[in-house]
Amino acid sequence: MLTREMGHRVKNSLASVVAMLRIQAFGTHSTDAKRALEEAGSRVAAIAQVHDHLSQASQIGLIDVDVFLNDFCSRLQRVAGTNVLRCDADPIRLSADHAVPLGLLINELVSNAMKHAYPGRSGPIDISARDIDGCLHLSVSDQGVGLPDGFDIDQPRASLGFRMIKGMVQQLRGHLTVGSNKPTGTRVLFELPLLPSADGVAPAVALVTADRRALEVAR
Repeated sequence: MLTREMGHRVKNSLASVVAMLRIQAFGTHSTDAKRALEEAGSRVAAIAQVHDHLSQASQIGLIDVDVFLNDFCSRLQRVAGTNVLRCDADPIRLSADHAVPLGLLINELVSNAMKHAYPGRSGPIDISARDIDGCLHLSVSDQGVGLPDGFDIDQPRASLGFRMIKGMVQQLRGHLTVGSNKPTGTRVLFELPLLPSADGVAPAVALVTADRRALEVAR
């Protein structure tokens, strides 16, 4: 009960931070500052949403990925313009330690697709979470312009979004691959080992233990 109450209070506190960031973004005249504040608000909102789901989860300390992902997509759809987010997920449970970095990773991947996949137009963005042979396969794909020539995810980049993506992947100790989608576009795949649940019903808690110090690489 105490854990659920704490999660609920954290969510409310973060929601207040999101509101302040939105007010500040609305009041600024700098395009770059407005974009930075809006992106910061989106990231804080992602963390708040994770805590909201943790406070309502069917099992304390776990998050239901399928429920969370659909709710997450509904929030992002409100800022996706005419892009259409399509979500599909298996009933997977993930530990609280992994929920926040995973939520931030999804937020960055989807936001990146919304910004770069369809310049001058719009299109679908597909987000899926699958349990394949005891491994979480999280995929974000589009049917847009595809990757630029010579793109390499491992090359150093100035973008905070890309640094956060790499930081979350390292924190979760998962594996990220970026490639072409078929017939056109880009597909990003994140893989994370899973353990079977104690009740034997659904794939459950991630095998690895998040190393929070790995966040330093994203700073």
